[in-house]
Amino acid sequence: MIMFLNASLEGGLRDAARFGTTGFTPTGFDREQIIIDKLQDATLGFIPIEDENITALAYSDFSEIGQPEPYIDSSPANGSYDAGEAFTDVNGNGQWDIDMGTPGLGGPCAVVVYRVETQWPLLLGLLASSIGNPVMLHASTAVRNEPFGTSPCSTMTGGIPSAGGGGGGT
Repeated sequence: MIMFLNASLEGGLRDAARFGTTGFTPTGFDREQIIIDKLQDATLGFIPIEDENITALAYSDFSEIGQPEPYIDSSPANGSYDAGEAFTDVNGNGQWDIDMGTPGLGGPCAVVVYRVETQWPLLLGLLASSIGNPVMLHASTAVRNEPFGTSPCSTMTGGIPSAGGGGGGT
């Protein structure tokens, strides 16, 4: 059952991310809620999927995934960020982050990493005591959003027009 639920979660996340890449939101609906609904449908209600179980981080490029915000390693140079060192606030939250991703589903052509982490309580005592209870289920995928704005991705970087690019934006 655990393998079935994990496969369902992964398949549901793939479908939810595919929907997210389109930028389409039906009138009267919330894009984030549709993604949650797709995950709940795929797992047949066996796994509790709430907003806090899902994270989506947007990047300009696949190479930025999981990378820290750039900083200047001041004296004493120790290879890690220290409070007070100058940094580039890529995600605009006013603080240095170990991951430069911007929370949300991103704009046209943004790279978005979707992650789901949830727990599933086991009902069988013997199995629960041997593998742990509850069981943690994880799934993640990275996709590039479609150019749902007015500019093709070749002139856009993460939903922000590049030099000489067209319009659009987040």
